[in-house]
Amino acid sequence: MVAAPDTASLPCNAYELRDAIYQHHGITIALESISYYGPGFFLRLPTPAAKTHLLTNCFISINNNNFVFMPWKPQNGATSVPLQDLLRSNPLNLHLAKDTPTNEPYERLIIYISGMPPHLCSNSVLYRLFDRLCTINEINFISATLQYEITVHGQLSALPLQAHIGLRNAPATNDIIDIWPLKYEILTEQMQGRDTPPEEHISYSRRLSARYVRPP
Repeated sequence: MVAAPDTASLPCNAYELRDAIYQHHGITIALESISYYGPGFFLRLPTPAAKTHLLTNCFISINNNNFVFMPWKPQNGATSVPLQDLLRSNPLNLHLAKDTPTNEPYERLIIYISGMPPHLCSNSVLYRLFDRLCTINEINFISATLQYEITVHGQLSALPLQAHIGLRNAPATNDIIDIWPLKYEILTEQMQGRDTPPEEHISYSRRLSARYVRPP
């Protein structure tokens, strides 16, 4: 479910929204079930009855501003594009369409990912996004903001600062693709005041091969 404010700016935080829903409707929502998304909040309600109750009551007033409760739709926040237009155009994820090797050393990187729609927040989606770009070592999901913090091993120049993720629309209109832009913020260990050990400056594939070389 979505709770959208009737103002351009967000008039409250997740704590205030949680408390107001409990005070006015007697529904307890865990704080980790409330995420900032778009102009308002994305809510994971504890029961279908709670969802029906809030949708029936339509809105709640917080700090002299109204929040409107609306059902979540998978197309929220997306740009819908005809599939044929994508097939005829240059790839949106140009970094996935090119395989240009560089001599840049491999290192440990931290990537902050924002823009992922709630229904696509999944580790399997991340592995698909970064397939052949780097090796994911650790994944942390920040539910309050629907952001990811991942630690990877790869080359800085091989990673984009922005990408797109797409999903086919409903079966009746499966010639339409819903697309969301993703933003990456990438930090090297040097940026964080640390250095990647020299032995990790080789490629992941070379490290794997080295593990299986039999001694003479």
